[in-house]
Amino acid sequence: RPVPMLIMHGRDDMHVPPGGGESPRKKNGRIFTSVDEAATWWARQNGCTPEPDVETLPGADSKVWKSTENGSEVQLILLNGWGHSWPGPFFTGKIEQSDPLYGFNASELIWNFLSRFPVE
Repeated sequence: RPVPMLIMHGRDDMHVPPGGGESPRKKNGRIFTSVDEAATWWARQNGCTPEPDVETLPGADSKVWKSTENGSEVQLILLNGWGHSWPGPFFTGKIEQSDPLYGFNASELIWNFLSRFPVE
């Protein structure tokens, strides 16, 4: 059955590079798939449209693939200027108030996304 998926990633992640390839920090030989490839794969598995809706959010860019047949959705959020740390108030409350990600709460965003897809 389709699995709604929210993928959130920092554009400046030096541990798991958003564009894929080898980690500049870990140097362990592991090759990562790009976040775009991962999101596209999930969208295909969920029967979503091949082309996403694209939206610019404060401090982030979003791509959303939707299924017209089963109500599933895949969303990719790329956080501008963000690295490998959790994008929650513990960290986002410490950045400059003028930064669009100031106070960003990934946990709240994830809950809001997943709560739209109750398990039956």
